[in-house]
Amino acid sequence: MRLCIIEIFMLSLYSCFIKKYKDMAVNYVVVPKGNPADPNAPKKFYAQAISSGGAETEDKFHLSLIKNPKVAFRPGVDLKEMLATLKYEKAK
Repeated sequence: MRLCIIEIFMLSLYSCFIKKYKDMAVNYVVVPKGNPADPNAPKKFYAQAISSGGAETEDKFHLSLIKNPKVAFRPGVDLKEMLATLKYEKAK
């Protein structure tokens, strides 16, 4: 397989990114969201900008409600391993 200069650059950039951010925790904020189908229903709390289940209160939101991280392209082995070991921290 032959690689062009841009592909070699992208692979080296990707490798540096993986090494730098491999053990980085993902900060999240919990926000209330209403049910559009039932505006009178009580709001539930969800992690913002990541896929999660809802909790009745902000205090009842816990890490097990966060769903698996998703990537919109085919990641390499290094990125898949990084996603499997993500740590989450609640932002203050």
